[in-house]
Amino acid sequence: MKNNIFSKQYDLFIGLDVSKGKADAAIYKRNRDRNVKSKFVRKAIKFKFTKPGVDEFLDTVRHYKDEDCLSVLFTMEVTGVYSDNVYMYIRDHLQESEAVKFLDTKFVDRWRDAHGYAKSDPLDAKTIAQMCATDDDARYVEKAPNYNEENNKKGHANLKLLTHRYQQLNKQLNAEYNRLSAQCEKFFPELTAVFSIRSATALAILEAYPTAHHIIKSSKNEVFNVAYEASKHRCKEAKIDDLFDLCENTIVTLNVPAEAELVTAEMVSSIRNLLQTRRNYKKMMVNRASKQPAFKRLQTLIGVGEESAAMILGEVYDIALSKKAENFASYCGLTPRNKKSGSSVDTHGKISKMGSPILRHAIYLASEYARRHNPYLANLFARVKNGNKKRHKLAIVAVANKMARYIYAILKHDSDFVLLYEDLMKLPEDTRATFFQSITTDIPEKTRRCIYKYSDENGVVHDFTFTGNDSEEQYCM
Repeated sequence: MKNNIFSKQYDLFIGLDVSKGKADAAIYKRNRDRNVKSKFVRKAIKFKFTKPGVDEFLDTVRHYKDEDCLSVLFTMEVTGVYSDNVYMYIRDHLQESEAVKFLDTKFVDRWRDAHGYAKSDPLDAKTIAQMCATDDDARYVEKAPNYNEENNKKGHANLKLLTHRYQQLNKQLNAEYNRLSAQCEKFFPELTAVFSIRSATALAILEAYPTAHHIIKSSKNEVFNVAYEASKHRCKEAKIDDLFDLCENTIVTLNVPAEAELVTAEMVSSIRNLLQTRRNYKKMMVNRASKQPAFKRLQTLIGVGEESAAMILGEVYDIALSKKAENFASYCGLTPRNKKSGSSVDTHGKISKMGSPILRHAIYLASEYARRHNPYLANLFARVKNGNKKRHKLAIVAVANKMARYIYAILKHDSDFVLLYEDLMKLPEDTRATFFQSITTDIPEKTRRCIYKYSDENGVVHDFTFTGNDSEEQYCM
């Protein structure tokens, strides 16, 4: 190397395109002196994800450093599981004036398209290096996986592992329920006409009586006892009467193959195993999240239960990374993405869906409960929907966006959510009346209901819970 290559103070930007087990890299030198042209000093470096491979790559990068090098920045896109290990290894072996960061994948895609660059692994590495060196608005992401409890006091990365697996189990369970529903429509449609396929009662009946013809051959008392025990003594005899009436008029063939019964039994067994596994993960997830002070704070927000609070904390690494509530709502993917051009293109209400889908899902479900019970959000929902059924989803998105802002305030200021008297007085009278008629401040010492807070005209904060059926709390996760 010639001695005059680094005659001016400069920075090195290393772009990494990560794939399974390997990476492509490029090194871009940006001179602080604008009269000296910035350029690539290495356009193509390949290395494998082994200690010798990554160490050799780091040595190659540092070969281009000298006393005039002000900083070295390693950058890579967030590429799921492939990027985590190499990110952590580089981070743990950084030298003075070196740093490593993740990039927003969608920002990189838009930057590449705007500059008309082609896409391939080596070209992506060059694109990333040049983008970070030349664009001051490059969008970085604080993913920062860290599984060491000593360096990860909040246990964020560990909680995230649990919340992601919990969400995966939910998807598997939904898929298995859908398959079982299709199986029943073919061989036992009468069951789904009387009981929800997702109920414990339906599963218990299917285990004992896999087809309508098995029901007909049994006594009502036997079937009722199975349903009564499975439903924890809540099933009514009228339900069993309806089931028998439908089964007696079934058009399902008598010659149901034994394989169909085998498949039904296997599906029910699979669902029971998934339900138990999901319960175990929920318990671990809640126990891990409960170590954070914000866990109880979040549950003071109407609609947010233990499950939602744990999932939110698992996805929010550091609330300080969002400078404003609008930024956090954008990270949740709950900001509107309106399109309008002339008189032919005019779409409203669609959300960007950027950021974490798990976080967005948790807030969206919490919003379904909140828009019924939180008087502020009930008023917002009614105002946006304006009696138009086609605007229902638009109104829910508006509520979810507001919920994201509430969550931001709770986490940022480490405070409870309190319904303020002066704000309640701004609401329509019927909204206020509905709210106060549906709450109680007489809370038993031991209660499974969520406890919320409101302040009266004297500024005194009161705890309250909502009255009504347990089914009303199905969205309070």
